[in-house]
Amino acid sequence: MSVHLTDERLRTWLDSNQLDRERLALAVIKTDKRFKDVRPIHPRGGPDKGRDIQAIYDGKEVFIAVGFLNSANDSDKDRRKTVKKFKSDLKRAKEECKDLQNFIFITNVNLTATQKQKAIEHAKSEGIIYLCDIYDRERIRIVLDSPDGFAIRHQCLGIPLSEAEQAAFFTKWGDTLQDFISQSFESVGDKLSRIQFLQEAHRPLRSLNFICRFKDDANIGDSPHYRAVMIISCVTPMAKFKQLHIGTCDAGFSAGIRRTTFTSDGVVYAFWEDDPKRIISSGGGIWNRPIRSIVGRGGYSEFGSRKPLINLWDIDECYFGFFMNESIANIIESIEIYANEYLLWHSDMQDLHAAIHSYTPETPWKFTASELNDRWVRIMPKSGAGVLRFDDITPKRFYDPKPISDKYLTNK
Repeated sequence: MSVHLTDERLRTWLDSNQLDRERLALAVIKTDKRFKDVRPIHPRGGPDKGRDIQAIYDGKEVFIAVGFLNSANDSDKDRRKTVKKFKSDLKRAKEECKDLQNFIFITNVNLTATQKQKAIEHAKSEGIIYLCDIYDRERIRIVLDSPDGFAIRHQCLGIPLSEAEQAAFFTKWGDTLQDFISQSFESVGDKLSRIQFLQEAHRPLRSLNFICRFKDDANIGDSPHYRAVMIISCVTPMAKFKQLHIGTCDAGFSAGIRRTTFTSDGVVYAFWEDDPKRIISSGGGIWNRPIRSIVGRGGYSEFGSRKPLINLWDIDECYFGFFMNESIANIIESIEIYANEYLLWHSDMQDLHAAIHSYTPETPWKFTASELNDRWVRIMPKSGAGVLRFDDITPKRFYDPKPISDKYLTNK
């Protein structure tokens, strides 16, 4: 695209169109990375008190005035008029802000180097000691005829991009645009996920589980002894509960103690609040071999007797920790907490702290002295107490609901 077309349209294309002149000036200033928080003042008309645009430069306020002329031809008359406009806008800007130290003037008239120098010296004599700059037509044209300005030129002056300019534009901005589009979609998706979670968090806590996954090279034998308890504690005075417990252990038979009635080669789990003798839900199963994890399961039934029913949201701001026997704690690779359809928390063992603890969790099961020689270990995040805080994170839904096929809705 010929530079002469850009120059010509800067002279006449925006005649008497102050709104688009200020939009062009605003866009040009935004290409200069020195300026932050660039914003218009009264582009549709109104008292601007010496500036059409305002910005921040090096932490200090900048007033920016726009002085375009109709059918600018760079005559002595146009240049004198432009310099007069510069001084007039500067005077009003200083009246508005006596401590102003930064002033920018944008015009579609080409000033001589001497005129620009004298204008800047005048501004310094008026107290503009930090930054004074003039964007005349040639300087604007250079911006508009560069990849940074192609889009501005097309939008404000109606000049299309040539094939070479399109190639230059996408060479510079293609990856940035793609990243921006991807991030925009991700942002929308994140917000929708947040809205969905906030709505579903007020449903009853039907399912509350934890999973302790073992290291790849872990070998716990064919019939291991293990026990693990997750405790969720609420310290809010008006909370519906004090503590929730989910426990799991092997269902083996040893020293005359059977922990379940249905198998001696499997797992059992239970869910209770404060009293392990008052189990809310329980269950069990057979080992899946090879044994790669241990799982604790619990949750409330909406047909149960507890009133009021605990919702997923009720465990917000609650503290959590894990207790398990030492031999199992030593082979844990990661731990996860799930509730209803959501992953609430997960951590690799390298970010957790395991230590022998004097506290002995009460459980619904009895353990032999031999089993208890494998001491209880408490596991918590190294960063401090574990907290489920839904203001900080949006839990991840691990599956999306599927719509009913519309084949059932078609007329036959």
